[in-house]
Amino acid sequence: MGIKPTFATPGDALSILTNGAQKHAVGYPDPGDVTLGLAYGPQLEFTGTGAAGADYPSEDDVRDGTDYDGGGQTGNMTLPAEEDVRYNVTYGTGGIEYTGTFGNAPPAAGTYPDTFIREFCQWIENNTSRVLGTDLLCGHEETDDGATIDIVLDNGGPTNFYSTDMKDKSLQILSIAPTYMTAHANANELFTLCHGKSGLTMPVITSGEEYIVNTINCLNTPMFLSKREDGRYEFSFNMMLNIQDAP
Repeated sequence: MGIKPTFATPGDALSILTNGAQKHAVGYPDPGDVTLGLAYGPQLEFTGTGAAGADYPSEDDVRDGTDYDGGGQTGNMTLPAEEDVRYNVTYGTGGIEYTGTFGNAPPAAGTYPDTFIREFCQWIENNTSRVLGTDLLCGHEETDDGATIDIVLDNGGPTNFYSTDMKDKSLQILSIAPTYMTAHANANELFTLCHGKSGLTMPVITSGEEYIVNTINCLNTPMFLSKREDGRYEFSFNMMLNIQDAP
C-alpha cells in the first residue's frame, strides 16, 4: 500500500514563502536588496528595506570623520573655528550651528558715548526706519558681509574763535548695500533728510550737552565710491553742520 502524499495549504505555502529562512530557497531577494518601500512577491507579501541606487554625497561634502553608505565612505569636510569667522555670522548645520566671533561686536545703541555725532545719529533714527547699532552705525564700520548699512563718520571741522560754543562740524555718510541701486537710494534718502535743514535741536540720549544745529549744508550729492571686496556697493556724501551748545 503506497504512502498518501500531503500538500501544503495555500496558507501554509504563504507561511513558508514569508519565512526568512525559506525565501531564498524559492528565489526571492532579501528585502535589504530591494528599493525601500517596494512591494514584491506573488502576493506582494515582501517589502523592500534597502536604498538601491542611492545618490550619496561626495566625501568632501560630509562632516569630517562621519561614516556613511554602510561604512563605505567617510566624510572629510572640516569647518572653520568660530574665532576665524566674522562676528555674528552663523554657519554649520542649518546655517545656525555655530556663530563667528572674529572681530568686534558693533556696540549696542545705548553704549555709544553721548556726543554730538551720537545725538545726530539718534536724530536720523528718529526720522527714518533705520535702527542705530543695526543698519545705522555711528563712527565705525564693523559689519557682517552682505549687510545693508549707513555709517556716519565725524571728519572734524573749523571752530569759531569769537564764539567758543559754536563750531562747524564735517560729517560723512557712507551707504553700503548688496546692490548698486539700494546703496544709491539709501544715500539719497539721507541726503534729502539732511540737506537744507536748520534750527534743529538734537535729542539728548542720557545726559550731557544739548546741541542745536543751526544749518546743514550737504557739500555734494551722493556719489558712487566703489564696489567693495565683499561685493557690496558704496555711495557717499559729505555735509557741513553749523552747531552750537544749547543755551
